[in-house]
Amino acid sequence: MTICIEHRACLLGDLDLDTVELSATGQLVSGELQRIEERFPGVAIDAVVIMPNHLHAIIAITDSETTGNAAPTLGEILRAFKAASARVVRRDCDPGFGWQRNYFERVIRDDRELRVFRDYIETNPARWATDDLFTTR
Repeated sequence: MTICIEHRACLLGDLDLDTVELSATGQLVSGELQRIEERFPGVAIDAVVIMPNHLHAIIAITDSETTGNAAPTLGEILRAFKAASARVVRRDCDPGFGWQRNYFERVIRDDRELRVFRDYIETNPARWATDDLFTTR
């Protein structure tokens, strides 16, 4: 999945070569992203990259039989993450922080697609300068 900062503002960090140096806002968002697995048993973050104005992550939702509860939907997971991260960022460093409405998603159907998306996430910082969809110039 991919979620963007409101107006694609570059608030989460800066690129230094092919590495993203997270800002205070980016660090808070990263912490909330890591808490998804605590908040939702049976949900795992497989791969993630936080870019200056968006983030990509592979979120695995496992069978609800392992937890004894109904598995959450991706929408429920992201709604909780966006609310929690916005609350923390607004409280601690940026009262005007907001996420863009909605998110982009793609169901990964097999191991080949999983490898492709993991590679996309890992190499995303290197493509930042040529990514017209996300960069603001």
